[in-house]
Amino acid sequence: MAVELLRRVPQLTLRPSPFCRECPARPYCNEQLTDLGCHPDGPNHPSLLHPASADWLDRLVEVNGVGLDYRAWKQDLPTLPPYIPIIRPSGWRDGFPTSEAIAVPLSHVESLARRVRLRGESAKTILGMSNRQPLIVLGFESDAFLESRWPSRRRRRVYEAISDIAPDAAVAWNYSVWHRHARGWRYPRIEQLYSLKRSLKIYAELQQFGIPAIPHVYWGKFEDLDRWSSWLHENPTTTTIAVDLQTVDTSQSWRDAYHTLRYLRSRLSRSVHLLINGVCRRERVLALHELWPELSVSNFAATFGNQLPYRKPYGLRQAWLSGQVEWTRQEIFQNISAQYTSMANSDASQYGRRDQDRTRSTTEVSYLSRAVRKQLASGQCAFADVEGSWGTLMSRSSA
Repeated sequence: MAVELLRRVPQLTLRPSPFCRECPARPYCNEQLTDLGCHPDGPNHPSLLHPASADWLDRLVEVNGVGLDYRAWKQDLPTLPPYIPIIRPSGWRDGFPTSEAIAVPLSHVESLARRVRLRGESAKTILGMSNRQPLIVLGFESDAFLESRWPSRRRRRVYEAISDIAPDAAVAWNYSVWHRHARGWRYPRIEQLYSLKRSLKIYAELQQFGIPAIPHVYWGKFEDLDRWSSWLHENPTTTTIAVDLQTVDTSQSWRDAYHTLRYLRSRLSRSVHLLINGVCRRERVLALHELWPELSVSNFAATFGNQLPYRKPYGLRQAWLSGQVEWTRQEIFQNISAQYTSMANSDASQYGRRDQDRTRSTTEVSYLSRAVRKQLASGQCAFADVEGSWGTLMSRSSA
């Protein structure tokens, strides 16, 4: 384990980055002597932000540097229920399901907006929702999709589509914070900072369009959690944040995510509602409710459950298989939604305490966590340099 930990933390480099002295990101980076600094020979990939690239300053100016300096506006956000199922509108030809709230992926926003314009009806009417049910647009998409929408004109068209839908809230986009590429090289720290700032810029622009917005919180190093906690302290009108955990698919990455969220909560000076995306397993949802009572969870579990009714869905009960009456897709959807909703009021000790992930995330302190705390105590603090923002989460780098 010690060897594994050493492999994950930043390593000193024999070739210090020569670009740091004049770099506008220096106050937030300080990686001149590590392998997270900008490579002396230029970027490892053409798309990377690098001082040697022709568009270096243009890209930094577009986001006003890498400091978390965009301010939150006062806005009316809905009260989010404990569970928000995600649906793809094109996948429900036989009538939409009902739920306390509905979330729509960003990739389906423009097609839904076209239907709104063609029919002359509201998005909620098309989706079979009442006015009291919150409609949320999620910003969690693939890197390829988000990069294709980043150019300013393209962003504006997406904002206009979101405005046509008139959601009760829209989550800022989750630009990835990678650590290690599939070919082995490190992503520079500046790329992490740039992604964090782009997401915050999206949040600010959504507000400018009159769209109630929720900031997306990500980090590349532990110190970014302190930056986010300071930003939330300075922006008291922000009452809800979102975190995407849809790629936390191993026990280690889950434990790292859990400990990281616990640290973030400890740094907040006030109560903040948390919208977690992508977590499906029952014991993990219960653990999150125990950690962060002001919690909402969004995922595709209700959608997948009615499409694949015979597949065991994330430790949930499959009541639709126990009777002789065939359930409709809508009924299965509603049953799964009700199970997730009930977890907010469940005693976590009744569920999954013997499960390895659950036990380690709440009652044990792993070697990695002890090492991280030791670094924190000594001021060295480089937690998130464990193959990604959530341990192994970000090691799945794109080619």
